[in-house]
Amino acid sequence: MLDQIHELAASGNVEAGKFLFLWAHYCHLIDDFIDEKKRDPESFIAMLIHANLTYSNPFYQLHAQRLRGVVGVVTNAYADSVKWENDATEWKKRWADTLRFAGSEMVLAVATITGGFDLCRRISPMLREVNWMVQHETALR
Repeated sequence: MLDQIHELAASGNVEAGKFLFLWAHYCHLIDDFIDEKKRDPESFIAMLIHANLTYSNPFYQLHAQRLRGVVGVVTNAYADSVKWENDATEWKKRWADTLRFAGSEMVLAVATITGGFDLCRRISPMLREVNWMVQHETALR
């Protein structure tokens, strides 16, 4: 379902679709590294190469001025999520659970570039619902 939402966000722009695929994979690589699922040197090096591919994508390059800020705020939100996910304060843990979806803001930024705010609004509720279900697998049962 996320692939279909990414396709909608790309609005037929092939490079935008490729960028969203690269972005999603890049976010997963980072998350796996942070969660210590893959901490070996080869995995780290592969993540660096994937970053190069992601930020060299023609869509990203064309819209780097607009997307660079999105990368920054998404990264900041993810950092807060990692910092608070095991905090003793309950509200920080709940907030961290929400912040981990920050990477999706890139999908909405791409949708805004390719199809305007109307497309962003059309995709946003679907994206957030699917992300919640994927991240909280027990909700799917």
